[in-house]
This record gives sequence, C-alpha cells and structure tokens, in this order.
Amino acid sequence: MKFRLFSDSGSCHPFDHKGQSGFGRGDGAGMIVLKRLSDAIEADDPIRALVVSSGVNQDGATQGMSMPSGAAQERLIRSVYKSAGLDPRDTGYVEAHGTGTKVGDPIEASALHTVFGEGRTKRQPLYIGAVKSNVGHSEGASGIVSVIKTAMILERGFILPNCDFEKAKENIPLDQWNMKVRHDFARNYTLVRKLKTDSFSRFP
Repeated sequence: MKFRLFSDSGSCHPFDHKGQSGFGRGDGAGMIVLKRLSDAIEADDPIRALVVSSGVNQDGATQGMSMPSGAAQERLIRSVYKSAGLDPRDTGYVEAHGTGTKVGDPIEASALHTVFGEGRTKRQPLYIGAVKSNVGHSEGASGIVSVIKTAMILERGFILPNCDFEKAKENIPLDQWNMKVRHDFARNYTLVRKLKTDSFSRFP
C-alpha cells in the first residue's frame, strides 16, 4: 500500500491552493509552564495566556489513516466550548491543525465554519492560520508549538501570518464563509482576546 503523505515542495501550505500533495516535515520541541491562576498571581509570574478548557477525542472510522473526521472535530470543539461556558461567536482567531494536505484542509476548514461561522461578516470574519506554514509539521511537537504561537499572539497583539499564502483551495470558499487567512502583519487588538488552538494529530 502506498501513501502520499509528503509535500513535493518540502513545505506545508495550510489552506493554500499550493497544498496538493502532502505536508512538509519539520523538527521542533517546546515547553510551557502550567499553573493555577491563583498560584501564578501569588508568585508574581508573567501570565501569557489562560487555558480555560481542553479536550481530546478520536476520529473513529474514516476512509484512510491521513483522512480526518470533520464530524469528530466539530463535536470536540463544541464540547470544549460548552464545558468552558464560551460562545464560539466570540472567537476571533483559530490556530488550526492545517497540514496543507489536499483532503485534510477542506475537512477541517468546513468543521471550523460549521462551529464558528454564525454571525461572521466581511468586516468581522473568522481568522484562521497554522504555524506549520512557518516551521513545517513537527509531528509530536506540533500541538505545543501551536499553543506557544497562540499565547504569543495574545501577548503581542497581532496574528502571525501564514507563510507564503496566496489563495485558498477551490473547495475552501473563505469569502463565502467569511473566513480569512492572515498573510500580513496588520495589528488588531480587538480580535485576539479569545483564541482557539487545534491539534488534530493523525500520527503517533
């Protein structure tokens, strides 16, 4: 059996029309320090972000190892938001898994639109991005790298753009869904107060 996993260019192109063959591997490691908020305040620690909820699930049966389940992703997101008492409409940016694959990206983008699409407009879209466009798919470290990126977005007040993003895949109608992939460094403090990080890993 043959799998087409790797990108011809050696890079990840999340949600971009160039992402047709697979993902580009990257190496990485990361660490974050988690504390109860009360303990961090008492210790006078720098607080870069608050983690209000998290969750994990499994795709179940899909058509292939590298093919995610949009329904499973949607259920997990809704469950995490419900447990935290958060409204998806208040989220301005989602740090997505975004491997840049031909099949996976449209499935994930559709799930994000289903959960977060209500109330979006051209002037107030949902921004999505994926750090894999900047550093590649670091596999086991990809989730923690995404969390670090998301915390830095909150701290610095701007969204790190997807590297070399040109236009969305034809089957990801960002304009119709009022979603955008940031490709510049425009600063906007109002849309980054509540963020979400996805790590829908398909590989051990």
